[in-house]
Amino acid sequence: MRKNLITAGSLFLLLLLPAANSAQQTAGGKPTRVPVTVALVDDLTPSGVPFVIQRRPDLAPHDVILLRADATADQLSDAVRSLLVVRQAGGDTALSPATLRMRPRGPQPRGERRALPWVPRVFADLRRAEHRDIAGIGRVRAVEIWLPPQRRRGARL
Repeated sequence: MRKNLITAGSLFLLLLLPAANSAQQTAGGKPTRVPVTVALVDDLTPSGVPFVIQRRPDLAPHDVILLRADATADQLSDAVRSLLVVRQAGGDTALSPATLRMRPRGPQPRGERRALPWVPRVFADLRRAEHRDIAGIGRVRAVEIWLPPQRRRGARL
């Protein structure tokens, strides 16, 4: 009987710990996931780039991916991957404003799947989205997506 009580108590604690950890992260004021706004624009500066990522700690939305109206699923996937790398190095929320411009990629080998599997759904939502005002960008079609949290890598000696 005692063995069952210990097992039941241990199970209760194991179920309680993730909830306490989640509440602690939320109570600390730091979100566990940070949204990204994806916007379609008529023109990007500089011209010829497939996308621009803006990290804006002083403006909402804080992270914005700007795509040309003729963007492809591969370009949105590249933009998301680039932002994930930046967030891994600098944190999910930017400490200072930054704009990242990417050069177009050359041809990729046949059969290489580059588009993330959920990107077509995001594109469909983006093309149906109502125009809205985004500070510093203007009136554009935009949607919000949520990426997994990225842990800032510590310095290694």
